[in-house]
Amino acid sequence: MSIDNEQIKKLAYLARLEIDEDKLDTLRTGFDSILAYIDQINSVPVGDISYFQESIKNVMHEDNEAIISGTHTEILLAEAPDREENYVKINKVL
Repeated sequence: MSIDNEQIKKLAYLARLEIDEDKLDTLRTGFDSILAYIDQINSVPVGDISYFQESIKNVMHEDNEAIISGTHTEILLAEAPDREENYVKINKVL
């Protein structure tokens, strides 16, 4: 797949970009390279990927378990190097 200068101008117009005429050939070469790479990626046979969907699992909690806020707060704050009330205390970052 390749792109011509008129398509680049149309794309620039839609993106509200101003492109100099002398830059069109450089851009076309870059676009052609990107589109060739996309074609290469699209040509890779992936086969049946439906088995990946079966293995997706929520590892944080079972969906039927209620999430109770603050259940682990004290445990987590005990691991912090410094804290102030129920917050982890850090140095000011500018």
